[in-house]
Amino acid sequence: MRKIIKDTDKSDREGRDYSAYPYLKGLNPEQLEAVLHTEGPLLILAGAGSGKTRVITLRALHLVKAGLARPSSILGVTFTNKAAGEMKERIARALEVPDKDDRSGLLPDFSTFHSFCLRVLRKHADLLGYGRSFAVFDEDDSGKVISRVIKSLNLDEKIFTASKAKYFIENNKNSFVDHEQSLEKYNNPWEKNFSLIYEEYSKRLKQNDAMDFGDLLFNAVRLFETNADLLEIYSSHYQYVMVDEFQDTNFIQDRLTKLLVGGHKNICVVGDDDQSIYSFRGALVDNILKFEESFPGCRVIKLERNYRSTRTILNAASNLVRENKFRKDKTLKTEKAGGGPVTVYRAESDYSEAYYITREIRRLTRLEGYSNKDIAVLYRVNSISRIIEDRLVKESVKYQVYGGLKFYQRKEIKDIISFLRFAANPKDAVSFERSISCVPIGAGEATVKKIRDIADKNGSDILSAYGSGLLNGIKGLKETVSPVTKPAPGLLNYFGLIMELRRKIDARPTERGSLSALISMIYVNSGYESMLNGGRKTRALNSEADESRIENIEELINASQEFDDIAEFLDQSAIDESSAKGQGGDFGDISKVSLMTLHSAKGLEFPVVFMVGLEEQLFPHARSLFEESSVEEERRLCYVGITRARERLYLTYSRKRKMGKEFRYNHPSRFINEIPDSLKEVIEDDYSYSWDEGSRYYR
Repeated sequence: MRKIIKDTDKSDREGRDYSAYPYLKGLNPEQLEAVLHTEGPLLILAGAGSGKTRVITLRALHLVKAGLARPSSILGVTFTNKAAGEMKERIARALEVPDKDDRSGLLPDFSTFHSFCLRVLRKHADLLGYGRSFAVFDEDDSGKVISRVIKSLNLDEKIFTASKAKYFIENNKNSFVDHEQSLEKYNNPWEKNFSLIYEEYSKRLKQNDAMDFGDLLFNAVRLFETNADLLEIYSSHYQYVMVDEFQDTNFIQDRLTKLLVGGHKNICVVGDDDQSIYSFRGALVDNILKFEESFPGCRVIKLERNYRSTRTILNAASNLVRENKFRKDKTLKTEKAGGGPVTVYRAESDYSEAYYITREIRRLTRLEGYSNKDIAVLYRVNSISRIIEDRLVKESVKYQVYGGLKFYQRKEIKDIISFLRFAANPKDAVSFERSISCVPIGAGEATVKKIRDIADKNGSDILSAYGSGLLNGIKGLKETVSPVTKPAPGLLNYFGLIMELRRKIDARPTERGSLSALISMIYVNSGYESMLNGGRKTRALNSEADESRIENIEELINASQEFDDIAEFLDQSAIDESSAKGQGGDFGDISKVSLMTLHSAKGLEFPVVFMVGLEEQLFPHARSLFEESSVEEERRLCYVGITRARERLYLTYSRKRKMGKEFRYNHPSRFINEIPDSLKEVIEDDYSYSWDEGSRYYR
């Protein structure tokens, strides 16, 4: 196919012909260069607000439109289902492909790392000794298993906590260290005990025919490294691989990517080392800083033109992050002139700080035409938000806290799904214990343990043990049961329901009925509906909490209507990363100010941003002050916060702040001083609060 647009073209003003590729119109020269560079390794350094999502999407589209690649041979990997969905949707519109044709190879494959690995393992898990219907344990499931392991090893649960063990295990998996290597690697008693926990935890996952989130990547890499022929199939199939947010990748994600492109080196990574803020999750900024060393001859393109913020805000961000030694040199530029100075507010106390923020929000919304939706309050640590929330409530300013519990993590949702998970995978003891215990049916810990022990002793899964009569000696299970038709309390009803679910799962799709009907059956026949309604004839008598749970289950039934395949639904619910709901409504409610941590704010933008608590030991955090690399990450986090603001930016700090029962007197953050005075307007506190016990009045 003849190329109408060439890499040497510079700007729209030079008369480029877009007749063949109209989607390229409007790209700036650097964006255009990135889209058109299709062969060999490519590093796109994309500054904040530089249109990176548009570039990576159009690059995939151009590969298809220019006849360089089949859609199915393009793999795009990112970190959230939302981002992957948006990219896929944009390409679907451009190619005029309806979403329903997604599986027909008519669209590039955009997904998260975990989703991609899960699909691979569903096809080939048997090569690693797993069933293809293996369970995926979420954070809560994993935590429960780890807690039981710690107890079984007779370790001090106050010292060897489940959270510490989980962190140890995740770090090892992210570094591609299995439990056997961990036992050999660590010698001191502290780490040795965590290695023992890791070993026993791994064994229990395998017994349950289950993987946790870390296993999805770990086992995918292990699968490819131990099956060269399989790797060749996938590497040959995906001729073009693109990774978004590459600065957030960890060791094992980088290793997976390199495996997939080993044969052709057609890899494009997009990211910004200045926005690498997730080292606590294992992210390695070196992955992007040393990308050129990993791929000699790599083309590097910088996207430095920002389309979001005013020049003042960008200059403040650039001057700040320039203090970091370990970074790729780039400077954000904008044609968005003007913008007032950055407002720095010095408060006498955290209560004064909260009062100023609230008063300023009210002024902005009443006098300057902003809505509550336009405003975000960002903080380094969650504890700072409480006083601000109190003040917002007192002043009748509606707000929402972003980053709450995700839908599929809510107790009632996990309870209902556990029935389906256990029926689909009878080896999943965690889902068995959750499903049999979530409704009071007389199955206490002793009964549940007895059922497990009988199954284990006979080398059987629990459902097979029930079906063969091995459990008949247990009180409440002394008779067989036909498929359940109505709710009845007790173990007999429970196993009847599970067996019926199992029968429907194994049936042909035409005989199974809809997934929503199965979930409705679980809700009613398990006794869960009666439990939430308390036996009442009207929902009007329900508590607010129970009514909320009922609404969530009804929403689950609605959501399940989008799925024809049960396994796909269970996978989606396990790795779902949908936006959390905020306080009093969904995120983005026009009537509410948004409150969130700086880490949660990445990827978002607002006309007005308040960054609060900019004090030494708070931001940068006290934990980071002993290592230069940690301080640099804190500075990058500050850079991320600043670049969330489009028009107005406020930085606030307090001379004294009450932390627990004590006052803390802090110096202003070094980050404030690293912004030139010419870009700042400093306002002194003219409010104070009484610190008398029980008193919080303004005077």
